[in-house]
Amino acid sequence: MVLKNNNITVLAVLLITCVLIGVIAILAFPEAQIGGDGARYDTLALSLLNERSYIIIEDFILAPGYPFFLVFNYFLFGHNYNAVFFFQFLILGLNGWLVYLIGAKHLKLSQFMAIGAALATILWPYLILYAKLLMSEVLFTCALTASVYFYLELTRRSNIKYSLLAGLFLGIATLIRPIPLLLPAWFAFFLILFSLFNKQKLNKNKLYILITTIFIFISVLSPWVIFASNKTGKFVPVTSTLGVVYNGANKSYLSEWSHYKTPGYEPGTPVVLSKILTIKVKNFFRFWRSGARGYQMDALINKYPATKYIIFLFRFYHYFIITLMLLSIFFIRKNRTIIVLWLVILYFWLLHSVLHTQPRYTLPVIPLAILLATYTLFNHKVLLNKFFRS
Repeated sequence: MVLKNNNITVLAVLLITCVLIGVIAILAFPEAQIGGDGARYDTLALSLLNERSYIIIEDFILAPGYPFFLVFNYFLFGHNYNAVFFFQFLILGLNGWLVYLIGAKHLKLSQFMAIGAALATILWPYLILYAKLLMSEVLFTCALTASVYFYLELTRRSNIKYSLLAGLFLGIATLIRPIPLLLPAWFAFFLILFSLFNKQKLNKNKLYILITTIFIFISVLSPWVIFASNKTGKFVPVTSTLGVVYNGANKSYLSEWSHYKTPGYEPGTPVVLSKILTIKVKNFFRFWRSGARGYQMDALINKYPATKYIIFLFRFYHYFIITLMLLSIFFIRKNRTIIVLWLVILYFWLLHSVLHTQPRYTLPVIPLAILLATYTLFNHKVLLNKFFRS
């Protein structure tokens, strides 16, 4: 009962903190910058609300999760962007609470450290930025974190309830952004691999629970896939933009010059396999580097030059968190939760190394990176002993 009361208290504190942050952000930057994906989501949501029509925009059918979130907001409060932002800050608070629960219950962090991880999540600058934009990042990140939390509950107690919730929230996350589409297969592969490596048979009960989770995941996606495929006349795995993303990944050498000015990648230069592979290797490191940069930060520095000092401190803090996260590998045998968190991070890391790297692509796994970093900090004495003994 004490733990449950503590959970509720922490949730209330995080929500109030996020509301205050949201009010400050909305008052400080009252103008709503709606463009790119945000404009497409807005157009689709208005069509759904006013015309009851799921329109195809620019020859693509978009994933339904975020447009329906906007429809819910517009239905209650009218075409009011600030209402959307307010709800997104509340969702950011929920995300922080899930981080707290994972830290306290599964990583066995102290109350102080678990709350610290939650606060670090809700105060992450890019999460605050995207909470003030008409973008899907905050909603997607929260749904992904929720699916990880319920999966961890499932590993602790093989309960059909957690199997349903894990599959449901992963399905919801995929309907917001299709990136986790292959995540269940990724986990199933490693579960089988670990069983073979340890020369153990798969527990029938755990196998049944895993199959149930995947079944729920597929069941959540299936109605939309059927609808979208019928609407477009071709098979659509969540969104028809996946083909464009794939083609863009194969042509990522074009952005090597436009974004990074890398010699040898000028327009018109020959494209060879070695160049493409070099880009993929670079992206492996750029994935985390992009989380500390981005055109939004450059624009902020141009508009308010004094912010360069604050951004410098954030970049230092960002790399500090990532370094601690990497060091958590030394504890991978100590707590199976670390394995689960690392599998999710690696999935996003490798996938975006093949595709593209931007701050928004790193963002969904930042809460998990903060948890691993906090675990390393919490067990720093053990880590120091390991180094000194070696």
